[in-house]
Amino acid sequence: MAGPDMDVPIFDVRSGDIIAGNFANIVNQWSIFEPEGITKIYWVPFDHVTAMTEPLEVVVEPLDREDPPLMLTFDITASNSSGRFWPSGTRFPQPGRYRLTATAPGHWGCFEVTV
Repeated sequence: MAGPDMDVPIFDVRSGDIIAGNFANIVNQWSIFEPEGITKIYWVPFDHVTAMTEPLEVVVEPLDREDPPLMLTFDITASNSSGRFWPSGTRFPQPGRYRLTATAPGHWGCFEVTV
């Protein structure tokens, strides 16, 4: 877990066909999010063409409450030297544990995080 300068934490996780990150910026830090609990997470598909042509759907499911899951759709993409990805403003309604299930045609990933 190290960034380009070796002192900047980066926490990318691969699940299935998707890499998501930077979880180092959000783990146990809900209080620093924007007022609505929105934080940046990037989602990188195994097949970068998918991010150019298809939206990403993310289900944000609370694991320690009975609240209904949030269904988010991201259809704007970005790119860098590593390829195409979906940047997102992923919403966490309050501090707690969440399961994030990301899907796009031919791609799936599941991540659990505490914010």
